[in-house]
Amino acid sequence: MIQKISKSIINGEIAAPSSKSALQRLIAGAFLAKGQSTIHYKTLSDDARAALKLVSSLGAEVKISDRLISISGGFNNSENNLLIGESGLGLRMFTPILALYKDKFKITGEGSLLKRPVDFIVDTLADFGVEIHSNNGKLPLIVKGPYKNTKVNVDGEFSSQLLTGLLMALPLAESNSVLSVSNLKSKPYIDLTIEILNKFGIEVSHNNYKKFNISANQEFKPINVVAEGDWSGAAFLVVAAAIAGSV
Repeated sequence: MIQKISKSIINGEIAAPSSKSALQRLIAGAFLAKGQSTIHYKTLSDDARAALKLVSSLGAEVKISDRLISISGGFNNSENNLLIGESGLGLRMFTPILALYKDKFKITGEGSLLKRPVDFIVDTLADFGVEIHSNNGKLPLIVKGPYKNTKVNVDGEFSSQLLTGLLMALPLAESNSVLSVSNLKSKPYIDLTIEILNKFGIEVSHNNYKKFNISANQEFKPINVVAEGDWSGAAFLVVAAAIAGSV
């Protein structure tokens, strides 16, 4: 079969899809805030929907309208069996958040996430004194807080996402935290986490990404924010515009 392709001209406007990384962090921060946060978005990924369902299960009031998410934060132990879909970031970010509470939670996932090892999550949170168990190194995880140790060595080689979860959770711990981090691979994602924490009024300092100092008993403030776009998702249209038109 022969297909003929002719040169075309494209022209128009596009909006970059919302960054999955940023949107999930904003959802977590809105859950931890006291009051109503508003997040303006362009697209909702499956991972973002899973995060919204999880915080709703934990007691947050979630409303989704056209390009707008409203989250009234606050923990209310209405559900102990939690599902995070196939989101690796969701698992590694929300498990440290769950460890803030004295309730026992079971968190699991779907699809490929069920095959991924979770030993590094268990080992790291156990160093904090959190009660946590896995199913022979796989999901589900059983986790029960609170944090008892807050001066811990964290290996960043396996995932910066777990460090993101710790940075989100520990400002609400009862004692100041010092994290000594080695082998950190994805510094830009940690920059994104700290940037979003700052939007919620949370302060985190670090010494060249090797030692993070986190003051305890901070308060997440509700915000009104636009989720940043992920221009990598629109890259093919940008390339097309460069070749045959304008977008």
